[in-house]
Amino acid sequence: MKKTIEDVKKWIIENKIEGEFYDEQMEQMLWGLEAGLDVSVYADPEFSELEMVEIREGLEVGVSVYSYADPKFDWMQMREIRRGLEKGKVDARLYADPKYDWGQMREIRRGMVKGVDVSIYADPKYNDDQMREIRRGLEEKEKKMKKKNLINKIVSKYSNISLLFFFLGLSCCFVVSVSFNGILEGSITFLILLILILVSLIFDSE
Repeated sequence: MKKTIEDVKKWIIENKIEGEFYDEQMEQMLWGLEAGLDVSVYADPEFSELEMVEIREGLEVGVSVYSYADPKFDWMQMREIRRGLEKGKVDARLYADPKYDWGQMREIRRGMVKGVDVSIYADPKYNDDQMREIRRGLEEKEKKMKKKNLINKIVSKYSNISLLFFFLGLSCCFVVSVSFNGILEGSITFLILLILILVSLIFDSE
């Protein structure tokens, strides 16, 4: 049976919730009751309609809303904390602090998603624009580091068996080519051995 605002009013009385709610707040409570959510988490007149939305949406996806279901946060701060909690790999508790405005929270959250060391700029003395520039610089540094590590890994891999095969093959090619009187025969032999070398490199990389 579909619930109505009257059902919400009845629920408020039954649960002895104090304070006056305006229609938009009761509408959010109505949607929560219809979804089978624990509406008592945000059944507080101190929460605005938009703050109730953030708490309700957090409950819907199963995150722990208790870290931000607090009137000390505005709805935009709540949204950033909720998004961090939804990501899973982000520890939103690190920025779930009213000393950060929503823009600063966003930059800290984005940095954590990218895997950079956010402690470098997670300081209220930096505004969100400054945090963004620092974050982008750290992300660029991280990309270069990953690229460098990948190159080193490839070089290290082929500097062992593959390079040994490569130089051994070149030596064989030279010896066989010189031993032939004709240039054509030597060129064909060189080509065949070069193909064998390439095959060995492919198998070694698998």
